[in-house]
Amino acid sequence: MNHLVFNGLPKINSDMGMAKDTNKNVVAVDFSSPNIAKEMHVGHLRSTIIGEAVSRILEYCNYNVHRINHVGDWGTQFGMLIQYLKEEYIDTTSTAEDKDINITDLTAFYKAAKERFDQDANFKKLSQLNVVKLQSGDEECKKIWEKLCDISRVNFEKVYKRLQVHIDEVGESFYNPKIPAVIKELEEKDLITIEEGGAKCMFLQDDKFKIPLMMQKSDGGYGYDSTDMAALKYRIQELNAKRIIYITDFSQGDHFKMIFEAGKVVNWVKPNEHTLQHIGFGTVQGEDGKRFKTRSGDTVRLVDLLDEAKIRMAKQLQERLEENKANIKQDEVDKTASILGYSAVKYFDLRRNPTTNYVFSYDRMLDTKGNTAIYLLYQHARLESIITKANTQCNVSIDTLLQEQKATIKIEHPSESNLAFQISMFYDVILNTLDDLYPYHICDYLYSVCNAVAEFVTQCKVLGNDDMESRLLLCRLTAIVMRKCFDLLGIEYVMRI
Repeated sequence: MNHLVFNGLPKINSDMGMAKDTNKNVVAVDFSSPNIAKEMHVGHLRSTIIGEAVSRILEYCNYNVHRINHVGDWGTQFGMLIQYLKEEYIDTTSTAEDKDINITDLTAFYKAAKERFDQDANFKKLSQLNVVKLQSGDEECKKIWEKLCDISRVNFEKVYKRLQVHIDEVGESFYNPKIPAVIKELEEKDLITIEEGGAKCMFLQDDKFKIPLMMQKSDGGYGYDSTDMAALKYRIQELNAKRIIYITDFSQGDHFKMIFEAGKVVNWVKPNEHTLQHIGFGTVQGEDGKRFKTRSGDTVRLVDLLDEAKIRMAKQLQERLEENKANIKQDEVDKTASILGYSAVKYFDLRRNPTTNYVFSYDRMLDTKGNTAIYLLYQHARLESIITKANTQCNVSIDTLLQEQKATIKIEHPSESNLAFQISMFYDVILNTLDDLYPYHICDYLYSVCNAVAEFVTQCKVLGNDDMESRLLLCRLTAIVMRKCFDLLGIEYVMRI
């Protein structure tokens, strides 16, 4: 007869048995990164939820994680946006400071500004002047820019709240003042080439890089290359990050390879001290195999996508209530639908290798069978239901058993052995995940645990059985492991469905 002793679920240490050095445990995770004055859309889904999961996994392993939202809040487009807001939202008797600006649709606002910019030569000229004013610290332009940022943050937060994402904004504007010092350092190390026209470029010797990093444009402006180089230096030298993870669309892979190589050339990145990683993800597609869009061809707003999942889930729950198949009350439908709907969207993405594309399907992600969040959450609720019934029907409290330190689990039946084995693999899965930081490893593990749960509750009677206490403890231990996996993936769970 085999026995397991339940001792809780301690954290894994990031030092992996080595002497502790807090400086070695600092990690920067760059994810989500929407653009100011634009709605978050389906294209931001993967970066946001993968980044949140990666951050949670690292934090669980005792890393000091900087969750960085590198928002697009600087650049030439703001001259256009500032001018449009001046003309359409601020009258001559008020200022940007005291005017209550109500922009309800950021996408429409941006499109309208772009249309004016493309069609009106005078508007375009004024927009270009605004760029110079903003970069020179003009108070009016700065106040309008700040208002645009504030309005955008309110819209971003609607998504982050639904997804339970926690992230600190450190946008392009933060790094902009740091760029001149970076260019100066590169010049002092003879790493800058001045091209015809005055552009300052950094050429990398590796033959695989066909184009240089554009550190400063011929007009004196800066772009992504210069901003990302400044960000890299800041994260290494100011944040003391030893591992930096960028989570973006796979198409940006070559760009980050160049940034990483440049960091080595300038000697910021030390081979045995720093790890730079780009997690490039594939495209969310529609049934037609193209980028997922609305029927009218517009980009899908992320908040609408999430709420549609909630609406569909609420309909399913309502049907189960009417069929007397649900363990929740009518007033719990809305909250439960939110948790299940949003979790379903997250898990449908996280359960696959991020480098692959996938076809978005509400029907598949909300299915109660197969490898879906709904199936996993039902299995978890199933365990909790057994534990609750033991208390109400058999007068056996799992909490009392634990308090009295009777937490011994006997393993006799093959399905018990299988479930216990799956639980015992938790730490190995976490350690394996730390290598590439792909959350699908945890998803695969969680799905295996749930399949073992389904077999266990079918093959082994728990309530009223001679081994009830042992099996109840196995149920609780399994539920704890499942909840920890849900937490690591950023998936909220429920105790009843």
